[in-house]
Amino acid sequence: MNTLRCATMLIAALLCGAAALSGCGSSDPAGTASTTSAALESLPAGSVMASTSCTLTAAGIPIPANHCWRLSYRTTDTSGAAVETIATVLVPDGAPASGRVLVSYQTAEDGLTTACAPSTEFSKGTSLEEANVVLDLAQGWVVVAPDYEGPQSQYGAGIMAGQAVLDGIRAAENFAAAGLDGAATKVGMEGYSGGALATGWAMELQGSYAPELNLVAVAEGGVPADIGAVAKNIDGGLFSGIELAAAIGIKRAYQYRFDFESYLNTAGKAMEQNIGDMCLGSPGNAPDPLTAYPYKKLDQYTTIPDFLGYAPVQAILDELKMGQRKPVAASLFMFNSIVDELIPIATVDALHATYCSEGVNVTYERTLAGEHIVALVPFFLQALPYLQGAFSGKPVVNPLAASCGASG
Repeated sequence: MNTLRCATMLIAALLCGAAALSGCGSSDPAGTASTTSAALESLPAGSVMASTSCTLTAAGIPIPANHCWRLSYRTTDTSGAAVETIATVLVPDGAPASGRVLVSYQTAEDGLTTACAPSTEFSKGTSLEEANVVLDLAQGWVVVAPDYEGPQSQYGAGIMAGQAVLDGIRAAENFAAAGLDGAATKVGMEGYSGGALATGWAMELQGSYAPELNLVAVAEGGVPADIGAVAKNIDGGLFSGIELAAAIGIKRAYQYRFDFESYLNTAGKAMEQNIGDMCLGSPGNAPDPLTAYPYKKLDQYTTIPDFLGYAPVQAILDELKMGQRKPVAASLFMFNSIVDELIPIATVDALHATYCSEGVNVTYERTLAGEHIVALVPFFLQALPYLQGAFSGKPVVNPLAASCGASG
C-alpha cells in the first residue's frame, strides 16, 4: 500500500544513485509455466524449480552484491493450490564464508500485474526500494526479495503473501549457491506498507506453515493491520484507487469461494478490466490506480450498496485482519505514524496490544514524524540497527518506543 514511493526514491538518490538489477535472464517475472500443477503439488513448499543469474549495479558500477539469482520456486496460494513464483536472491561480496544470515525484504508490491513484482522492477531498475536492499547487503547479509503476490498478482491477499514470503525464505535456504546453513540460518524480515502486509502475515503464519525457520527478527512499518478498516478510511477519498486495486486483488484470491464477479456492475467490470494492468506508485509502469481512480467509492462499481459490509465480503475482510495468530519470531519492531492518512493508528495500536497480551517480544514506536510516505524514511533508518542488534544478540535500546514481552 505504499502509494507514492517518492520517499524511497530520495533515499536511493542520496545513498546509491540509480541502483539497478540488470541482466536477470527471462522476462517472465511471475515464474515459468514449465512445471505442471500436478508436478508442483507433489513438491515440498519452497522447492527451487529453476535459477537464472543477474547483476546488481549502481550507476554502472558494481556494488556489494556481485552474486545474484532469480529463483523460480513452489509456494501455496490463498486457496491452498500449489503455484510457482519468483524470488531474487542477492549475496554480497562481504558475506562471511560461514554463519551467513538472511534478510527477507518485502517491497511494496502494489499492483495487479507482475510488472509490479520486485523481480521485474529490479531487472528494469525501476524499484524505488533498491537503496534499502543495498544497505542490507552492505552489512554482509544475504537478501531474498520474493514476488509474494504470486502469478495472479493477488494484491492485498495476506495468506498468499505470507506463504510466498516463507517459501521464498525456504527457497533461499535450499539454494546451495547462497551459502546458507539451511533451517539453522538466522532470518530477519522487513517491509513497509504493502511490504509490511506481506511481512506481518508471514510472521503470523510461520508457526503453522514454516515452523522450522529460525526467525529471529521482524521489522514492519506502516502496518495495514486491518485492510477492511483501511478500505473504509480511504473509500471516496484521494487514495480510493488503492481500495479498488485491493478489491480486485482479493477478488482473484477468493474467487474459489465467493463469486465477486456477479456483484460487479457494468462500471465495475470496466474498472476491473482497466485497473488489472496497473501498478501503484511505480514510475516505470503507467497508468497508476491513484491517478486513474481518485475520489471513487467502491459502491459505484457494485450491484448492492455497502459492499464492504455485505456478510460474505465482511467475513473475508475479518479473516484478513492481523493478530489472529501468535507470532513465534524472537522479536518484532513495529513502527507507525500517528497521523497516517491511510492506516488508522487505532488498528495498529490494537495489533500491538494483542501481541503484548500474548507475550510477544515487541518494540513499538508511534511517531509524529510524518504521514504514511514521509514516515517510511525514519522506519528504515531504525529497522537497520534493529536488525543488526537482533542478529548480533545485542538488542538496540529505542527510547522512543514502548516495549513488551521478553524485552519489556
